[in-house]
Order: sequence, then C-alpha cells, then structure tokens
Amino acid sequence: MNTISINTFSNAMLSQYAKKALCKIAGYYANDVLYSFQYSPSGITLTVTSQANFTPQLLIVAREYYQEQLSSYPITEKKELKKLLALELSQVNGSQSGASPSAKLSHVVSQIVSQNESTSQVNSWKFRSNLPVAKMVIPESFLLAQLLTVNQLIEQETLDKQKLYITRLNDGVVSAYKHSLINSPERFCNSVGLSLPVPNTNEVTDTQVLASSANDFAMSLIDGVVKAPIKLLAKFVKRQSSTENMPIIKTVALPIVVILTAYLALSSAWLYWQQSSLEQQIAEQKNEINQALGEQDQYNVNLSKLAILNEFLVAQQAKSLLWLVLANVIEDAQIRTLRYSKGRYILIGRTHEKPDKNNVNREADSKSDESDTTQESAAIYKATDFLEKLIQQKGVVDAKFDSAVRRSKRYESFTVSFVLSTNDIANNELAEDSNGIN
Repeated sequence: MNTISINTFSNAMLSQYAKKALCKIAGYYANDVLYSFQYSPSGITLTVTSQANFTPQLLIVAREYYQEQLSSYPITEKKELKKLLALELSQVNGSQSGASPSAKLSHVVSQIVSQNESTSQVNSWKFRSNLPVAKMVIPESFLLAQLLTVNQLIEQETLDKQKLYITRLNDGVVSAYKHSLINSPERFCNSVGLSLPVPNTNEVTDTQVLASSANDFAMSLIDGVVKAPIKLLAKFVKRQSSTENMPIIKTVALPIVVILTAYLALSSAWLYWQQSSLEQQIAEQKNEINQALGEQDQYNVNLSKLAILNEFLVAQQAKSLLWLVLANVIEDAQIRTLRYSKGRYILIGRTHEKPDKNNVNREADSKSDESDTTQESAAIYKATDFLEKLIQQKGVVDAKFDSAVRRSKRYESFTVSFVLSTNDIANNELAEDSNGIN
C-alpha cells in the first residue's frame, strides 16, 4: 500500500494531466511569501501571489517552517507506539503557552517508516502556526526525498539561493540547510551517518550526491507529490474543526447530496417506468394467453363435435348405403324387421308364399304369356336362395343365418345378419360413374 502513488496509475500523458491539475491547487510558502505553481509545456515555475487572491488546497512549506526529526523508539507494537507519539504531542502543545506566535506549532505529523525486532523508526514534522490556510500541509524535504533512493543525497538550491541537503536514511527523511557547521555534502552525511565516495576517485560507494538548481525546484516539488505514496500523503491532511469543515460540507457535500438525490429520483423513476412497462407487457401476455387458451378450448370443443358428427355421418352413410343393397333383394322376401346391433345388420323375414297350383285359374293359365312364366320361375321361395343372392351384393360381408330356418308348407322364415362394407359400395359406384363418363 505504501508504494501506491498518483504515478502508479498514470502513463506519460496522464502524468502530465495530473501535474497540471496539481499546479492549480498547490502552493509554496517560503520567506513569508506565498507562491503559486504555473504549468506550461516547457516546464513548471513559481509565481508570487497573495492569500487574498489564492487559497491553496495543498500547501508545500519551506524547511524553515517546520522541525524535522527521525527518531528511534524501543517499541515494536504499533498501538503502543501511537500512544507514545500522542503523549509527546500533548507535551509539545502544553509547552507552547509562553511561546511567541511565530514560534508556536500548529500541528505535528508522524509516520512510522521502519521497524525491526526491537526498534521502530519514526519520522515527525512539527509545523509552525503562522502558515497560510490549507487542507494539506507538506514539508518540502519530504517531497524532494521521494526523488531519491536509499543512501542518495540531493543538494537542492532553493528560491533564495540557499543550499538544502536532503537524504533518506532507513526509509526516513533527514534534511538540513547549509551553514557554518554543515557546509558540504560530506559533513551532512557524516552528521546523519552516511559515507561518501573518496574524493577524485571512481570507487563505487553506497551514496550518490545529486545537485539540483533553483530552476528545477518547482518541477521537483510537483514530481515529489506525484511519486509520493498516497498513504503517506494522507498523513499530512490537517484535521479541522466542525466550524472549519462547514464550508467544505457546503462546497462538497451539498452538491454530492443533490447529485445523489437526483440520481436516486431518476433511478426510481426509471425503475417505476420499467416496472409499469413490465406489468403492462405481462397483462398483455396474460390476455394473449387467455385468448389462446380460449381458442384452444373452443378448438377442442369443435374437434369433439366434429368427431361426433363424423361418427354420425359414417353411421348415416352406412345406413343410407344399406338401402342400395336392400333395393336388390327386398322384393325377393317379406322383410318384417331390420335392426343394427354390434356392427351387424339383422334381417328378420320370410320368403314369398309358393302359389297353389290346384287353385290356379285355368283361364289365367291359358292366358298367361311367356313373360309371366319367366317371372314365376325367377321368384325366390327358399331362404337359402335369398341368402345366396344377398351374398352376391356389393358390400355385403359375412352374411349368414343367425338361427335355424323355419319351414312351413308355403314359405320359410329366416333371420339373416351381415356386415356392410361401405368402401366396396363406394368403389363400385365410382367405377360405374367412370364407365358412364367414358
């Protein structure tokens, strides 16, 4: 987490946009003068401004406005270490009762930079109270140290042409202005426990001395903000009272509340419209489904009626075709009963009576012509002859006597049943129709 910075998520182009945005909100305070950053494609510069014209959100302060310290504590438990730092802070605040306004401290920022089995290294910065108002106050040495690796030293020339020595030691930051006692990088390194290369040799050592001019100072500060870990930058955000936070709440929270309210209202309206649309679609689909089910029920009813009607028509057709069969044999017998049972037609009747030759009128016999003799000889007086003629009819199947033939002197009584094949009759009629057409 400590390694995540603004630069982590930025390519070259996005990094330029980030620097441009930082220049708009950042300021630099040195020699009781407030500076603003000016961004251009050629570089970044500092311009003198006033607190009346510019209120920075992020304020970078010169080394003269804070006390920097890298301390070692024989405590490894973070919770206990934080309690100790809080106690030191309360002691510092209590000792400021008689101090001048320029010497008073406004707040202290502490960071645990490293820990081992027995000790913890803590970097702390104690800021003076006579600083411009800003939501975040960052020491310049902390930002310039972000451009270094461990055991590197930078000799930075400030705006007033002073020399500022900065290095990183055990992941912490130490710095000091050049003065009579520390007047060279070598003496600064000796004061903090770093070794420098032997002069006028090319031996490889653990330390490099970098020099930076005042012309690159503004760019170096912004580069430090971009490269600094976000978690460490967050430590420098000032804790403000509720009165101080009220403008922030009005400036930031109110638009957020309005946006969220508008978003929730639009989302609710959209969801309500979606719900209404879906309910309407469901209602339409229900109507269509009910209509389809009604049509299906009506179809089933019509289908049942059609089946019944077909069955009736088939039965009527079979009965109507029965008369075509009976028309050929009905004059050959006296049919008393005709019924239909279990798929068979049952005829109950008797044959014609035989004529009594003894009572025949002689005069009729003498006057009977040849045609009468032919009709008399063609008459059927036996039940078997009737059955044989019935069998010869088209469509008659399985004709038989259902009971014994009862014979009397002049006629025979019979019960005949048969099955009627309508297909044979229909095919016979079609054949006769086609012959007639031909």
